[in-house]
Amino acid sequence: MPKFYITDKVEETVVDAPTSLKACIDAVRFRFHGIPVDGFYKVSEIGFEEHDEDIIFKASEIVEIIIEIMDDETKDEDWG
Repeated sequence: MPKFYITDKVEETVVDAPTSLKACIDAVRFRFHGIPVDGFYKVSEIGFEEHDEDIIFKASEIVEIIIEIMDDETKDEDWG
């Protein structure tokens, strides 16, 4: 499984995940301690330095996805 380096310029972590999006979501949900308002997450397979290949996700997009995931988890628990 690929290794991704994720940073929001305050925190950084390394996550094994199948895709850059999944890595970013997991970093925000399980490792980072806050969400930058109007911020961005940089995801790289190379390292924390800047690279042309880096993928940038808006924090607002990641938060929306996380809310959807949490809503789905809540629905699953309700039907338990």
